[in-house]
Amino acid sequence: MKKSSRIVLITILSIALFILIIACAYVIYVLSSYERIEDQIEENVTNNQERRVKEGEEYTITTYNIGFGAYSQDYSFFMDSGYMSDGTKVTGKYAKGISKEETLKNTEGAISYLKEADTDFIFLQEVDEKANRSYFVDQRNMIEKALPGYASVFSINFDTAYLLYPFHDPIGKTLAGLLSLSKYHIES
Repeated sequence: MKKSSRIVLITILSIALFILIIACAYVIYVLSSYERIEDQIEENVTNNQERRVKEGEEYTITTYNIGFGAYSQDYSFFMDSGYMSDGTKVTGKYAKGISKEETLKNTEGAISYLKEADTDFIFLQEVDEKANRSYFVDQRNMIEKALPGYASVFSINFDTAYLLYPFHDPIGKTLAGLLSLSKYHIES
């Protein structure tokens, strides 16, 4: 009996040590891949336009957080919680889009809205270029191709290692940013 207890204890300790080593390796991976985004980066302008803004003219602006193409009627972000007007408690469920098809549909819906709005300037948030959370749908490319009459500037503001959180639906690796679009010339 003593020998079998010892084997069980050694097995449990070995498994615990293995899990600890894996967890430490993951933390080292995440910390070593962290790189702070510099301040005052000079971004490249894509498809710059010739037209220039004129003093005294009226211009229209749209700001829109496209939410990495995830947000549909059925979507709820895992970090969101609160109460409905009837008092029902709600807690978010997802960290990524529901599916690639839903992400594409929602991104195309955002593009459709932007085309219909037809504003002079568009400022978009949570535009994924390469990310697990949006099933690697290149939203930046989709938007720029769909709006050829706009100059654009993309600024990365979210570039992470593979995030295993939340455990039920890991966010994964993300490269995303802000996409600014203009029907007019962008100087810098």
